[in-house]
Amino acid sequence: MRRFYLVIIICVFFSCEKPYSAIYESSDAEQVSLLTDTCLLASISSTNFVKVEEAVSLNYASLSRGNANLMISTNFLTNKIKTFSRVIINDTLSIVDGDSIFLNKKTKYVERILTNKKPLDLEFDQYEYRFIYKDSLLESRLMFINGDTVPYFESKYTYVQNNLTKLEMFFKPANKLIFETNLVYDKMIKVKPWLYFYSDFFNIADYLLMFNFGAMPLGVLTSMESFAYAPDDGQKIGEWKVKFSNYKISKDKYVLKLSSAGDRIQSLPYLFQNTELKYKCSN
Repeated sequence: MRRFYLVIIICVFFSCEKPYSAIYESSDAEQVSLLTDTCLLASISSTNFVKVEEAVSLNYASLSRGNANLMISTNFLTNKIKTFSRVIINDTLSIVDGDSIFLNKKTKYVERILTNKKPLDLEFDQYEYRFIYKDSLLESRLMFINGDTVPYFESKYTYVQNNLTKLEMFFKPANKLIFETNLVYDKMIKVKPWLYFYSDFFNIADYLLMFNFGAMPLGVLTSMESFAYAPDDGQKIGEWKVKFSNYKISKDKYVLKLSSAGDRIQSLPYLFQNTELKYKCSN
């Protein structure tokens, strides 16, 4: 069992320590849109300070729907391309790469995901994720296996305003804390909603860019710290730190660029080193 938990933690982060500069730099020289206040993320790319390593592009059938209907992810180091297309069955069900994603009819928030993709080194036949919201914020996430009624994992989320500040992940049968993340934001800077920072999504992290999981952060992240704990005695067995800096924010408060340094967040594969974001706006 201990080996199982160690695999969980190793899969979350890879260490790659780098220096970082100023916490914050801003420019109001650019404006994303002169016509609308409704703009959605169209692409996100990460460079190793020299060239692009990974890039994601998103397309929306309708900006008002708020969910990307096509996502193309390219890894320029391995030359691998992944394409995710949504097949909308009705207002509450989408099929993506064999996964069934159930949406709340009113809010369009993701309520359930059914998949047979094996996260980490688990070897069960089917996995079900259930998402519980309080008002507009994701409050908890449950993972069930093979139709069980008792969840295998539970994640709980804490916020200050719309900003996720703490994540706690429990091995539910024993109710043991095995992983947590603490997030810090700049208190003075407010931006338009931009990215989710759920570091426990593992193999469904791409859906964080395609679907709606409640309100997004309105602040700029300055640091993340994650800790892993042994399930038997609660001793700390891992620690990862990453800092974010060099933000560039448009005049209309959209995040355009940022840098990160420290331990790469494997469960947020699109957010590392130099990151650039672009948007698509409705007329």
